Amino acid sequence: MEQISKNVVNKLKEMKETLAIAESLTGGMVAGKIVDVSGASSVFKGGVVAYMLEIKEKVLSIPLTHTIKTDGVDLETAKMMAKNVSELMDSDYGLSTTGIAEHWDSRHEQAFIAFYDRKKDLFLHQHIIFDEKNIKREDVREIVSLKSLELCFKGIS
Repeated sequence: MEQISKNVVNKLKEMKETLAIAESLTGGMVAGKIVDVSGASSVFKGGVVAYMLEIKEKVLSIPLTHTIKTDGVDLETAKMMAKNVSELMDSDYGLSTTGIAEHWDSRHEQAFIAFYDRKKDLFLHQHIIFDEKNIKREDVREIVSLKSLELCFKGIS
């Protein structure tokens, strides 16, 4: 994951563009991987960990009337998170993660990742479903962090 983080930061530096991140499922892991890279302060505007629905609403302006239906585990929430964090932080790009890291209802562990290009008003997104039984919470979060950085790199390249 270290290499993809470096690739993201270096590409942003080369393009003189910025990134903001909104995380739920990954709880700050993606932002942490970005700030591990030397020079990230020139391209990373900041991050929001919006774990609870009320924070998604208060900080990221995602209507509770929407998130309460899915507990914030859906593509539209991920897209709103990516777009709204880029607007909140006035960045060129937004990246978001939301999902289920461990089995707690009838749904499988899963994630929705969204990347938003503010200048083009364009989204890239990915839905990951974990069908493995007994997958560990930390493994879900690591995989989703890696996949989100890969999606981000694809979006900026």
